[in-house]
Amino acid sequence: MHGTVGGMSSLRNRSVLGAAVAFVLALVCVGVVAGPASATPGDPVSFDVVGSTDFIAQTGTTSTETITFVNDGTDPIKFPARPAFTSPLALIAFSGFSGETILPGSSASLVVAFTAGSPGVVEVPTNVLVTAEDGSNRHLVQVIFKTESTVGPPLHFVIDPTTLDFGSVMVGASASKSLSVRNDGAVPLNLCVADIMFYDIVGTELPDFTITSSSLGGGCGYVSVGAQATFSVTYSPTAKTDAFRGLVAVTARYIPGEDVADTLSIDGVIAAAAVDPVVVPTPTPTTAVPAAPAAKPAGVGAAASATARQLAHTGAEPAFMIGFGTLTLALGGVALSIARSARRKARRG
Repeated sequence: MHGTVGGMSSLRNRSVLGAAVAFVLALVCVGVVAGPASATPGDPVSFDVVGSTDFIAQTGTTSTETITFVNDGTDPIKFPARPAFTSPLALIAFSGFSGETILPGSSASLVVAFTAGSPGVVEVPTNVLVTAEDGSNRHLVQVIFKTESTVGPPLHFVIDPTTLDFGSVMVGASASKSLSVRNDGAVPLNLCVADIMFYDIVGTELPDFTITSSSLGGGCGYVSVGAQATFSVTYSPTAKTDAFRGLVAVTARYIPGEDVADTLSIDGVIAAAAVDPVVVPTPTPTTAVPAAPAAKPAGVGAAASATARQLAHTGAEPAFMIGFGTLTLALGGVALSIARSARRKARRG
């Protein structure tokens, strides 16, 4: 016979080791009067303990465990009587512990309750009697049950921050926030990325929120007492929405045995909004249009045009021609003045 206790915690492993040592000692003592004992799977009389012999609960509360005794030997076995438990443990149900024949591969079970008292650890040794089907080859095996009473809830954690505020994020873009889960309880936490969920206020899942990285990797892992795990939460909106609030639900487990899982869920708040991308218009290329010439007074254009044609025809320099024209006008004025003066004299004579 041997004791194998399924579970993950170091406390549980130490319990298994203690049970194994106690079991071997019991076999040695009983073997002196009852013949050789079997402690190896496949021997005629052998059983395996499946389930946790460790109990932990908050003071004033009760924790229950189901412990299975599997016949992993080659012959049928019997448990002639149910074990007698002492405080703080109590047997509340059993199956296969009234002398029934347990065939190889079949099992018997005990349902044991632990009522937590003053904070601390108490070990409760309990004797289990097993025999061959005909009542021979009797073995009294001592199994050590370990109990622990705690001040606060054994399974507990806190999340930080309690609100993940993403602000406004453009559709097609993304934003990330860090979320930490700290184990402030008394037992290891089993955390899985898939157990961190995002919901709106009516409970509909929000697929635009995902866990993109984790200190535990992409699956599950354990967070020891006092330690924390971190997760990167990313919001990648696919459609425009007004500002809204939702929930991030974190679920953690304490797995004391292969078939027992205590679960705790804690909700945080998410706040976000999705806005349309900012579209910057592409500039349209334009061709510069020359400015229209200023309008000229009537007649000036024709005279200037004629002068320009004369200048072009004669080939004279513009400055010389302007000076020549000015001199011509001056001489003309003098001649006109002499002519007028001669006319006045002629009238007086």
